[in-house]
Amino acid sequence: MIRTRAQIDTEEWDWIRDSDAEMVHYLNEPERQGITPEDAADWWLKKVVPELRDKRGKKLVGPACASDEAGDKWLATFMDLVGKSENGNPDFLGVHYYSGDLEHAKRYITSMHEKYGLALNVSEIASISRDGTEVERFTEKLSEWMDGQEWIDEYGWFGPVYATYEAPNEDVVVEVLQMSDAKIWF
Repeated sequence: MIRTRAQIDTEEWDWIRDSDAEMVHYLNEPERQGITPEDAADWWLKKVVPELRDKRGKKLVGPACASDEAGDKWLATFMDLVGKSENGNPDFLGVHYYSGDLEHAKRYITSMHEKYGLALNVSEIASISRDGTEVERFTEKLSEWMDGQEWIDEYGWFGPVYATYEAPNEDVVVEVLQMSDAKIWF
């Protein structure tokens, strides 16, 4: 995975390029790292696509932005820039999603496919509920739904867990977690 600029400019690039990996993910929530879509598109078109896809046949997953307004805006700019180049689009669209709303999750994921016309790789997804029953339901029902969508290539649950106590506010990292039954089911 190319998580940051560091993986493009260091020996990590050689490891990624020369690995047996058939698929490479490109940039993890770049809008939160201060990476501009213009810089990301430049690196993508000048280095990532030519060296990984064209020369080595690797499938490429585009940047996975947060499922918020800033992430959506960043991704739209990136996709516009790379879409202008022949062979510039990713093989798969990277998607992240965090919420407790099952129907909103389905709508958001579907909208990403419809907007960009690419198969999805949902590399981070989880319920943010603090209720174990809700986490389990969200995980099971959304897994069943995603399994039925031919345009979802892969998905990966990001720790389906729930808090065992109430944090004083939403900005505090919950330190005590209990593994949910959904994790065991998964």
